[in-house]
Amino acid sequence: PEHVVRAVSEVHDQVLEPQAKHQKGGYTVVHIPATFVSGSRVGCYAFQPNIPANCAVFATSHRVVKTVAEYGRYPPAYYAIVGLPSLVSSALRSVYAMRAIAVALVAALLAMGALSIAQLSQRRIAAMGFAFAVTPMVMFLGSIVNPSGVEIAAGISLWASGSVLAVQSGDDLDPRLVRRVGIAGIALALCRQLGPLWVAIVGVVIVLIAGKVGTRRLARNRGVRIWGGVVLGGVVAQMLWLAVAGSVNLANLAGASHDPTSLVGRNSIGNSFPFFSQMIGNFGWLDTPTPTGVLVAWAFVLGLLVILGLAWSSRRGAGTLGGILVLAIAVPIVLEAASAHSVGYVWQGRYGLPLAVGVPIVAGVLLARTRNAAVLSGRVVSLLGAAFFLGQFFSFAQSMRRDMVGYSGKILFFLNPAWVPPVPAPLILVVAILALAAITIWLFWMPKPEPAQRGAVQDSGRSAPSDEPALAQS
Repeated sequence: PEHVVRAVSEVHDQVLEPQAKHQKGGYTVVHIPATFVSGSRVGCYAFQPNIPANCAVFATSHRVVKTVAEYGRYPPAYYAIVGLPSLVSSALRSVYAMRAIAVALVAALLAMGALSIAQLSQRRIAAMGFAFAVTPMVMFLGSIVNPSGVEIAAGISLWASGSVLAVQSGDDLDPRLVRRVGIAGIALALCRQLGPLWVAIVGVVIVLIAGKVGTRRLARNRGVRIWGGVVLGGVVAQMLWLAVAGSVNLANLAGASHDPTSLVGRNSIGNSFPFFSQMIGNFGWLDTPTPTGVLVAWAFVLGLLVILGLAWSSRRGAGTLGGILVLAIAVPIVLEAASAHSVGYVWQGRYGLPLAVGVPIVAGVLLARTRNAAVLSGRVVSLLGAAFFLGQFFSFAQSMRRDMVGYSGKILFFLNPAWVPPVPAPLILVVAILALAAITIWLFWMPKPEPAQRGAVQDSGRSAPSDEPALAQS
């Protein structure tokens, strides 16, 4: 709800307002319709998983009131888009329109990444990595007003399109693929504070996969240079915003830790598994974890992709994949430990997802370039497709159940629930099943790409000079 306050205030010309008195960090004073302010008052069930959402009461007054925007200094690009419906109506239904815009942005970015994966000849194994990068947490964040949803979707899209671009760099480049990389890069750079860091890491990985010859060919391509300049401009603009607005202080979410440095390090390392489980799925206010079976299944598939990627890829490919894995584990630990004495232990798993999704995606792309890719087909594809479908569905149902009857409420939560969504719950579940089935079938049993799409990426079994981008060749 606080992200709604930020979005509404920004589109009403309150982009960077004065600091709120007696408040720490990036809290600013804004003036918006009372309806949107009441939407942030969900304390009756926030952080209380067994209390359903029916206790929340929303104001119907459109009177403009003074309030505090918790995220008043966050980067403005995301909020400038999702906040537009509030210019048309100050009724609560405009929040649904904001969510619809957020969903559309996430869907478009994920679709771009999937289209890039579809260009590989052994696309099914690459699609497995892509699919399991889209964790239930990604789906949840993509359905609400929160910049993390678009940021992670942009990260998935950039990793997918960038990896395919890198392995294709030795041949004629598909301009559509270059555009996808550019669009995903600019979106990732502008969404949240760490966007420039994530873009830089993906850029380095693209260079490593492409190799010297591939990188030179990319640099000579006019489209790559143009889109590279656009992404660089977005990175610079984001860094200028952070410098002007000041770093966002999250001290109100926790408190400065007074633990000795050695204990801070141990605590941050000890938080690695909670970070991982949050990446897979922990909804609401981190009070609704995904079912344990989903967490175990997701961890198994991710581990399988990593192990096979390390075992079957070339030395350079395995080194690149291993480096991404190390960064995905180490960066959250380092960033939390570095800020613990000023703001406390505030890191959440979703903050590192734009980086972590690169592990299964790159593993899948590298595996698709090996002669062993055919091993992971047929029955294996069916089993993993079923695991993806069931994991996503049960996670979605868990999130609905928490709001309707509480986390520990009855299994058949759609029968006489305490809280009822605007659309009947059974209809929502049916639509979710159909949508997930369509997504799963397309991802795991992708049709062959059109000849114009395939370009030179079909030669996964050919040998290549050592400096070519065929990193994963056996």
